[in-house]
Amino acid sequence: QQIFAAFFFPETFASHYRKTLQDTLTAFKNQTGGLDFSKMDFSGMQLGAARLKHTNLHETRLKGINLQAALLNKANLGNTDLRFANLIDADLRGVNFFYADLQGADLSGANLENTSLSGADFRKVNLSKANLSGAVLGGARLDGAKMSQARLSGADLRYSDLSKTIGLNADQLTDVKTDARTRFPANLKAFKK
Repeated sequence: QQIFAAFFFPETFASHYRKTLQDTLTAFKNQTGGLDFSKMDFSGMQLGAARLKHTNLHETRLKGINLQAALLNKANLGNTDLRFANLIDADLRGVNFFYADLQGADLSGANLENTSLSGADFRKVNLSKANLSGAVLGGARLDGAKMSQARLSGADLRYSDLSKTIGLNADQLTDVKTDARTRFPANLKAFKK
């Protein structure tokens, strides 16, 4: 449709996209805190090392996006599609991942200190060497998540099912909050908090 419009109605097409670009630039200029990109689609984009601190990305499509080493601390990523995203070494401190879908994403080495992962889908996510200190993981889906050398000091694991995670060991579980509903991998069944 866009190609048809551009070919047969070039003035209307160009005018529409100039106005859209103008609206976007005005929105950038008028932001006092973080930017608001809620409900937009940035799937597959290359935004490595982007600075998106305090940005609202609620319900945004970011499937397969490259945000390696990006600064996203205190961003709202609730209900966001981050499947297969590259978030290696990203700064995600204080981010809201409430019910976000991160299946297959790579967060190795990322800083997720004090994040809310409640209800998020972290199946088959690479969290190796990630900092999850103080993070809330209650209700997060973690089946197949790689957690070798992840830091969990002070993490809230109450109502968490870690039974199908990969690479988790007892040394990582010192100073964590658990309850009777917390489930551990078979090799850690004897672990009691």
